[in-house]
Amino acid sequence: MKKLLVSLLSALLCISVVVEPEIQSDGNQNMNNIGFSSYAGTSKEYVDLGLPSGTLWATCNIGATKPEESGFYFAWGETMPKKIYDWSTYKWTKLNSEGDIDSLIRYNFNKAYGVVDSLSNLLPEDDAATVNLGKVWRMPTKEEIVELYENCKYCWTEINGVNGAKFTSSNGNSIFLPAAGTQESFVYNEGDVGYYWASSFDDYIAAYNLYFYFHSEEATIGKIVRFIGSPIRPVRSKK
Repeated sequence: MKKLLVSLLSALLCISVVVEPEIQSDGNQNMNNIGFSSYAGTSKEYVDLGLPSGTLWATCNIGATKPEESGFYFAWGETMPKKIYDWSTYKWTKLNSEGDIDSLIRYNFNKAYGVVDSLSNLLPEDDAATVNLGKVWRMPTKEEIVELYENCKYCWTEINGVNGAKFTSSNGNSIFLPAAGTQESFVYNEGDVGYYWASSFDDYIAAYNLYFYFHSEEATIGKIVRFIGSPIRPVRSKK
């Protein structure tokens, strides 16, 4: 009987239609600084998951008005979406005469790869969340992503027919991140994989992200090439 109750409790955590989390707003819904398109009214609501750091996670991706919407895709360190994501269109690279990557011009700590600036996290002017939502918002760090999946119950589920990951905290609040895939010349693996940028990078061509995939049992930290377009779930600190 005890095992049955534990199983039922675990299953309930993964049901999409549950008690609504305590959603709050920063009180400023004016999105005039986002000019990507006429529908770029990104939600500024957030949820307190009771995390040790006090970090508050947004309920939607940048460019989305509902939790299940993918929103916009960004290359790491860029603040505007675009149609094609590759090295030739990446802001922080210098190309050689053949159009291939020659070196990095920012966010590099190895002189073999170009200009060394010893930066390991995005500056505010290169943070898509800060630029497009306001100075109280930012992309999560690697450490904050780890804090999210280490302190919340993760499960693969769906909302309104959209696959994704649900993170439920001990205080009962939760967030849903759609499996939005990634974008290069077109969107790949939508509905099967989630990659969400962190503001931190590790090496020459890669930056950190929150990673989960179809029916995975856990979320983890991953790394993908910086020029790839991925969604962003913003965070902010408590007031």
